[in-house]
Amino acid sequence: MGVFRQCPQKYKFEKVDKLKVPKPVYAHQVIGNAVHRQVRKAYEWGAEGRLYPLEEMLAAFDQEWEGPKRDKVTPANEGRTIDDDIARGRRMLERFYERHKPFNRGTHLFAEKTFSFFLPNCPVRFDARVDRVWKREDGVYEISDFKTGKIVGPQDPGFRLQMGFYQLALQESFPDRTYEVAQYFLEYDEVVSYRMRPDELEELAEQFRAEAHEISRAERMGEWPPNPTSLCAWCEFARLCPAMKHKLVMESAQETTEKATFQEAARLAEECLDLHARKKELEGEYALLRERLIQSAKELRLSRFDTAQGYVSVKISRSEHIDSRTEEPARHAALTALVRAWDDHVRDVCLRLDDAALLKLHQKGRLNPTQESQLAEFLSIKESAKVIPHLKGSSGSDDSPEDE
Repeated sequence: MGVFRQCPQKYKFEKVDKLKVPKPVYAHQVIGNAVHRQVRKAYEWGAEGRLYPLEEMLAAFDQEWEGPKRDKVTPANEGRTIDDDIARGRRMLERFYERHKPFNRGTHLFAEKTFSFFLPNCPVRFDARVDRVWKREDGVYEISDFKTGKIVGPQDPGFRLQMGFYQLALQESFPDRTYEVAQYFLEYDEVVSYRMRPDELEELAEQFRAEAHEISRAERMGEWPPNPTSLCAWCEFARLCPAMKHKLVMESAQETTEKATFQEAARLAEECLDLHARKKELEGEYALLRERLIQSAKELRLSRFDTAQGYVSVKISRSEHIDSRTEEPARHAALTALVRAWDDHVRDVCLRLDDAALLKLHQKGRLNPTQESQLAEFLSIKESAKVIPHLKGSSGSDDSPEDE
């Protein structure tokens, strides 16, 4: 599912078409896999009452780089050698060893284990492979994930998606336990722990359900749009991708019939970009003029301006508005808690605090007086305006989405 979230086109190549293409091996991947294997072994030995010797751990890590495989590994960064990457991995293990030995705290339960689970109202089976699960001395079950990259925290969407996914998997197999998620950043010797709230997990579960339905829809419709990002530089399917193929062919030194056709397409693209730049310039001028017309309409209390060419109407309307999570995070969180305490009918309609659904209940008078009173402090009036030019002799109006 993470692949689909990253790029639907890559998901099709990898999961649907199951294409086998040469895949470069990068040093950060080798480091991650090799370090994970040694961490797992350290905790498995610790659970048996044995201390995994540091010398043996480092020797096993070094062995991962031996043989012909080493020559095929691409260093993590320019200016860095494979020996630099090996030394970096060794330092991570040494710091990890000194901080966490003898690896026997609490009760070790699982390491590198895959949990299969289902979400309510979703027929898709999900699989989550978890680095480690253990019971701490305080009775909390910690879901641990070991990282060899940069530090992120609970505010990072990737952290919440990954660790929330793991907790949902564990909760189905082992309900009624207190969980905490933690990511161990081995290069920086930092541990970031977080306790997921029920509403966060509910929101994530809904997101995973929605993504599962998106994948099903993509399969039905045959729609797999590419999502070009900086990660495309490391994608093994780049030469097959409709978003990358043109660039790669144009950059190649080989002259082919295909390349000549692509060059003609490139000229069309250049024309498109030139026209787009002019369009954006005009849009900016139009936006400023639009604001001045709206201000004049307010000051003069007019809704129509007549000229020799035609007329321009200005429609100003007001509507009730609920501040979104992005606009007012604290107020939105308070409103979420409030709605969740209401009766089942309202709570079901607004399970994810669908602002539009909540407004519709309010506007149709479906809330009881207490609910109306509580909701009142979260309502505000949002003003919108349309500027609609009407040219003489024109059958329609130039009412574009930008004028909403």
